Amino acid sequence: MKILNVIKEKLPYDYSLIVLTFLTAAIIIILTAFYPNPYLIAIISVCVLILTMMKEYRDQKKDDIEEALSKLSNKKMDEIHSQITINEIESKKREKVIMKLMKKGVINEDDMIAALSQEAYFIFYHFNRAFDNKYVKYLPENRKLAARILEKLGFVPVGAFSGSYFFHIINSRALPTDLQNIGMLEAYIKKEAVNHWTELDSNIKTNPSLYEKYTENDKTRGNLVYFLGKIFPSNLSMGYLNFSSFDTRFLPHLSKFLNSEKIEINVKKFNDLISLASLDFFIDSIERKDRAKILENETEMRAELGIKKIYDYANLSKEDLIRVLSKYFTNEKSIKFSDIILQSANDSCPIIQEFA
Repeated sequence: MKILNVIKEKLPYDYSLIVLTFLTAAIIIILTAFYPNPYLIAIISVCVLILTMMKEYRDQKKDDIEEALSKLSNKKMDEIHSQITINEIESKKREKVIMKLMKKGVINEDDMIAALSQEAYFIFYHFNRAFDNKYVKYLPENRKLAARILEKLGFVPVGAFSGSYFFHIINSRALPTDLQNIGMLEAYIKKEAVNHWTELDSNIKTNPSLYEKYTENDKTRGNLVYFLGKIFPSNLSMGYLNFSSFDTRFLPHLSKFLNSEKIEINVKKFNDLISLASLDFFIDSIERKDRAKILENETEMRAELGIKKIYDYANLSKEDLIRVLSKYFTNEKSIKFSDIILQSANDSCPIIQEFA
């Protein structure tokens, strides 16, 4: 059954019967070798096929929305939110590294898109009526409904312009396990929408006169129209004509779920990145003036620290790095910069090494 789960992820439901036919044929061949009775083989084969198709249908079946909502207890919602937080932390680490590799020409955008096309995605197209500006300051977390819910989950807009923010997409594996079923995901979004409107309602109540106007017309209160779907690799294609306007968060965020061994990279630029071992890869959060000073003296720093490859930074001791930096900065800055460099190196080097 583990094989079926892998097949289910890689192929759309349309192909399940073909796959099951091949599996049944394999079982028949094995049975023929040990049990030549044709009736027994036929009965067992039919039973295996029926049971397998029933499991496949059960796995693919969308949860009933009411049933799904009943599963989302407060405890389950807390578990999902905890997993979302963990996913977000891991995503940010990988996003930064992938973006740097793209900027340095190690990964080409077209090759990234080709690799992303081998993944399964949830898509969410949404629209809601305009929200009057006088209520904006009462929005929970000062965020609009769809942006607040979708971005917390990890959805990203496909395009880089405001009009495209009605269309969001996420790799199915980016979501907590409980939300990888489309029925559960829909139920979660609906429940979060209701929570959002309840909190908004409570916030506006602090201004009684405004709240009276707010409640005059129920149609202008909480509303959301959406189209939610799941797309499998064999039914998916991504691309662009003339120039790419993918949102800057789109490719790096989704790259977390790519198999790095299957991505075409610029080998020369990758090897240069490794052998030049520039500190530039790890100091982007340091102030520009101090960053320039580090890069100006990095040849001497590398020699003193014994750096031969970019991976070596992850193995440095904090004391050695502080000692070298102290020749150019105050002790306070040296400690601060060493923390930044070592943290970035420890986060980045394992990801960089995947492309070796």
